[in-house]
Order: sequence, then C-alpha cells, then structure tokens
Amino acid sequence: MLFSIITVTYNRAKTLLRALNSVASQQFSDYEHLVIDGNSTDGTAELLREFAWHASALRYVCEPDQGVYDAINKGIQMARGEIIALLHADDFYADAYVLQRYAHAFETHDVDGVYSDLVYIANSPRLEQHEKTNTVIRYLPRRVRPALPYQQMGFSFPMGSAYARSTRTNSQGRHFIQGYPIIRNWVTHRTGQPDNRELLRLIQQGWMPPHPTLLVKRDVLLQTGGYQTDKKIASDYEMILRLFLYQHIRTYYLPVTTYCMSMGGLSNGSLKNIIRKSWEDFQIMKQYHFRHPVLSLAWKNISKIPQFFMR
Repeated sequence: MLFSIITVTYNRAKTLLRALNSVASQQFSDYEHLVIDGNSTDGTAELLREFAWHASALRYVCEPDQGVYDAINKGIQMARGEIIALLHADDFYADAYVLQRYAHAFETHDVDGVYSDLVYIANSPRLEQHEKTNTVIRYLPRRVRPALPYQQMGFSFPMGSAYARSTRTNSQGRHFIQGYPIIRNWVTHRTGQPDNRELLRLIQQGWMPPHPTLLVKRDVLLQTGGYQTDKKIASDYEMILRLFLYQHIRTYYLPVTTYCMSMGGLSNGSLKNIIRKSWEDFQIMKQYHFRHPVLSLAWKNISKIPQFFMR
C-alpha cells in the first residue's frame, strides 16, 4: 500500500524543512512525498534540490499555479500511491508512527478514508532542545480510557521510549508536543466510533473531521473531479461534504493525535480570512441543502471554543 503525501508550498522555506523531516522520519517506508511549489522566491527550490539528494521518496515541481487547491489537484494527478495524504508546509506529523497507524487502519477495515485528531501549536517552540519530546498527545474522557490505544491497534513500543511516556507538561501545566505549546486540541469524537447515521447528523450540525487528518483512496478523489478552485479558503470543507454526502465514503476514525498544525494558517491567519471562510462555509452549506445553514454555521464555529481548554 503506497501512500502519496502531498505538500503544497509557496515561500515557506523556513517551515518546509520541518515538514520534510517529519515525513522522512516515518517508520513506514511505503510512501512518496510530493512537494508542489508555486515557484517560490525564498530558496525553496534549492532546499528541495538539496533534500532530494538523500530522500529518494521525494518528488517535487516548482512552477506557477492557480492557488492552494489547484496545486493539490496537481499533486493528486502526479500521485502514484493508492492513498492520498495532505501535509501543509507549516505543519508536521505528531510522531514517527503516523503512516504505520494509517496503513494498519486501511488494512484492517474496509473503508475509503481514515481520519484522526490534530492539535494546533504555537509557531515557535517554548522548550529547550534537550527537553523536547515526540510524545503523542491524546485526551479522552475518563470513561473512554486508555488514552493511547496503541496495543488494541496492534502496535507496541519499547518501554521508556518517547512514544510510551505520558503527556509532557512544563511547570506551569502547559502541554507541549515536540517542544511546541499546544494551543488548541481538536478531538474529533469523544464517544467512540460513529456509525453512518451519526455522521450524517453531525454533518448537518456543521461537523467535519480535521481535513489534513483525512486520508482518502486516490481513485475516490479522482471520481470527485478534484478540489474546486473557485474558493480561496473553504474548498476543503466542500470536498469533505462531497465525499460524505455524494460519494458516501466509508470511513474509520483513528482515535489518536497524528497531526500538528501551526496557528496562523490560511483559514485563521487574520480576521479577514476568518470572515471569508465563514462566508464560503455558509455558501457551501446552502449548496448542499442544509436544513438550517445559519444555525449550522454558528455551531460549526462555537463548537471550536472548548478545543482551546480541553486537556
């Protein structure tokens, strides 16, 4: 099972190396990493050329495109893998076993897509280098423990390894992952594996899985026709609705944090972008005939507030 990891970038050389290293450190070798660069002017091409010397799985193109979603579509067309994953240039994987867990989920469940949880992190680390850890952060209500269900997913880690240790905190009780403070904790489900009826109910309320954690079979994405390029920010939300409501994809929820997303990205980098995203979300809800799009949009945004306080 070959995974195609697509990273879209434009003038993000300062963070791109972190994303490249995150992929290269994966303990699952059956993948290719496709970087679609929009003809950056900050040395990205030189960085990719140098990194490719010792990363045989890396392929890249540096040429103009029509924006993020056009570049993602280009990556999907280039991909050779059966499974498509997206890793943004500002982000990184939570640990070295992310692809291994996804591969296990696809192999043991008859599904079209697998999604998991993510955390939003501050843009700069707050721990000293020697204090950093690859600890996987996963929060669950007490009734759903254990919080790190690796054993039941078929994995085991050496005792004392970074992946077997508990959540890392500093003296102020702040939570960190790989040295970066966790700002927001997006736990997708807290009541176990949802069935199709429950997912449809949640979607009508404005729910969506964290888009970068949703890995989907390439042939399914090709059947959709790709991401719409007429939207600046919310085409990922439209794609999720198309997959769930029109394609009726079968999914599996992987109850672990796999993805670290930097604050200040395209969707939340400014008040202007937040307003534009909400407007695009509203238009998409009307396009998909939501019963109460205003209420769904309100709940979609309000439901994010507890994520800043969950530990």
